[in-house]
Amino acid sequence: MGRTVSAVERLSQFWRLRQGGGLTHVRVLACAGAVVFLVSAAVVWAGPVLHEHFRSDPEEDLRLGATNSGGHLPSAIHTKSGWVSAPDPIEPRRSNQDSEPAYGAKQTNLGSAFVLDNLTVKPRRVDYDEPFRPSVLPYKRLFAFDAIDHNFSLIVSDRSLSELVVGGQALATDDVFFGDFEVDLLKDVAVRIPSVGPDAHVLALQVDPPRAVSLLHDGADNWFVRAKEGGRVRIVMQVSIDRQTFGSQFLPVGRADLRPYLPQLPEPVVSGASEVLAHIGAHAELSPAGALRILVDYFRSFHESDELPQATKPGALYQEISLSQKGVCRHRAFALVVTARVGALPARSVHNDAHAWVEVFDTELWHRIDLGGAASDLRPTGPDPLLVQHRPPLDPFSWPTSERPAAVEFERVLTQMSSPSRPPSGDGAGRAEPSRDPQASSVQGDRSQQSSEPRSVALPATDPHNLVTIELQVEGEQHLRGRPFTVSGRAVSSTGEPCALSRIDIQVTIGDKWTVIGSVATARDGSFKGPITLPSSLPVGGSAVQAILGAGCRPPI
Repeated sequence: MGRTVSAVERLSQFWRLRQGGGLTHVRVLACAGAVVFLVSAAVVWAGPVLHEHFRSDPEEDLRLGATNSGGHLPSAIHTKSGWVSAPDPIEPRRSNQDSEPAYGAKQTNLGSAFVLDNLTVKPRRVDYDEPFRPSVLPYKRLFAFDAIDHNFSLIVSDRSLSELVVGGQALATDDVFFGDFEVDLLKDVAVRIPSVGPDAHVLALQVDPPRAVSLLHDGADNWFVRAKEGGRVRIVMQVSIDRQTFGSQFLPVGRADLRPYLPQLPEPVVSGASEVLAHIGAHAELSPAGALRILVDYFRSFHESDELPQATKPGALYQEISLSQKGVCRHRAFALVVTARVGALPARSVHNDAHAWVEVFDTELWHRIDLGGAASDLRPTGPDPLLVQHRPPLDPFSWPTSERPAAVEFERVLTQMSSPSRPPSGDGAGRAEPSRDPQASSVQGDRSQQSSEPRSVALPATDPHNLVTIELQVEGEQHLRGRPFTVSGRAVSSTGEPCALSRIDIQVTIGDKWTVIGSVATARDGSFKGPITLPSSLPVGGSAVQAILGAGCRPPI
């Protein structure tokens, strides 16, 4: 007689039960593939084989070389924001759009030059897709310009492409990220893709469906991908970058040290920007670090304006915007780059679909510098960027009282947009607290503060004047995707009558939306108990569970 023995399942992630604030919070376990052995032997059946679910240790997983389901990326990375799980190519990339945003083909012919405009009014709404974890919102690097032509347009000085080498190890001083995005490829055409920052390294790469691709970059470190055939693919990568890029002091170098990195400028640009330099006071006798500090203070003091500039020619428009300190993020970045280049500072302008900023070079490192001027309304079109937020070093430059970094402003906006019933994340401002748990960044409090006691939630019944109270309890402390868990409770009307033979829908949060994952029926006394299966598409990490009345509250017969 034979029997099938299921081996102990290795858990790559876990969920923890948490209750509070009127909602039930749980954490989901992602089950790595269970191994099944068939044993041919005469044995006596002694009862069910029990499976011991144990807490995953990401440090051990990395030490043992555990990978994601594709086998190309480590199962998790440890960051300043805590542990971050690798994207799973088997699961769809979560988005709050019906159609997934894609990079590549539609942007192939865009971004060859940037021309200054006179629309100094702050945009009210911008869309933004975040492909990286931890999230670098809003600093996804998509378009970079490192040169200026005679018409005051920003261009790329060297558009020839060289290969980006895939492989290597992150340094102890690096920040590490996972990237996850879709690309529309064109046959034998280099199409643009996002990067996490200047001079980043690709440590691992996975393409789905499998396809041979080349990663490339130009002289301004714009990233591209090229393949022998077209079509949409999903790219998952692990990248690293020097952490000081995001916030560190400019080296105390001399102007002669920077000269090799400064291509010659057209005479109209030199003439126009010299007047701006004199007005700002960033004189040639200052050190490069001192001049940069004056420039950053000046261009961070810009303000948006409904009174549009009157100049029509590019050089005159640059001067008017710079001298009046008028404009939003793209005007500030453009004006600082032109002014800094004439002031003998290597600088380039960078932007994406939501924001613009500058990068300045000190012979060793490109420094990312935000000048503010972000839009007042950001609408992310990818996975929730506030779940795990990148924690950069402290900004070495000061901010005027009327301005804030774009990352801070967008976090504030997104937090306000969140549903009041959304489970709390991190410190309340959208930043995840560091933790040893790979997904604990969205959970507050320790296990001793968690409870499995049922709570009451007041929900409207069919009659708007009659409220229904539903007590909900989720059994167990660990739950696997694709496996059932048990919910129980009781529903009663405001008059104390039970909701008999009524439908109770169980919802969980996926991103910032509530999704029904199953239903149970009440008995004649209003009580209910039954299994609900977690969908395989539910992301690993913190989530909230709630029970709502699926139809009217039926009185007992």
